[in-house]
Amino acid sequence: MNDETEIASLRVRVAELEDRLQYLYMHLGVPYLPEPRASEYDSTVAEYLKKGDTIRAIQAYRHRYRCGLPEANAAVDAMKAKLRY
Repeated sequence: MNDETEIASLRVRVAELEDRLQYLYMHLGVPYLPEPRASEYDSTVAEYLKKGDTIRAIQAYRHRYRCGLPEANAAVDAMKAKLRY
């Protein structure tokens, strides 16, 4: 097996695993909420949190990351806890 064939095979396997994981999240009704990294904190969201305006922080997060309210709320809560605002 050459390198290109092996890489193609691995890509197929990764895609299959991603599909299965997505199915499990959907089937269990659990939203996928990746742990936000410090580098991903939008300065606007952080500023709203610093001012204590959680609602505007959630709105800014939703606009920036194009996600739903539950996901944005959970992400902003996590950011708030990490930033300790």
